Amino acid sequence: MLKIAYSKLARKALRGMPSNEARRIIGRIEAYAADPRGQGQDVTRMQGRDGYRMRVGRTWRVIFDHDGAVHEIGPRGQVYDR
Repeated sequence: MLKIAYSKLARKALRGMPSNEARRIIGRIEAYAADPRGQGQDVTRMQGRDGYRMRVGRTWRVIFDHDGAVHEIGPRGQVYDR
């Protein structure tokens, strides 16, 4: 099991979104931490920058590294621009 560490930017994004969406995203992150090689995680390596991308629904993306540090959480159109 990976230990998850949220960046200041990721914590701020979670606080600013609707609580049901934040719970859903945290649940997906915790499921990945419990079983990183599990099926249905929808995680891919990023191209052009370090880290991985997790898709949560059609809208939300989570950018993290292999050690479990969550760097960014946001809508898909905005999170890739940083």
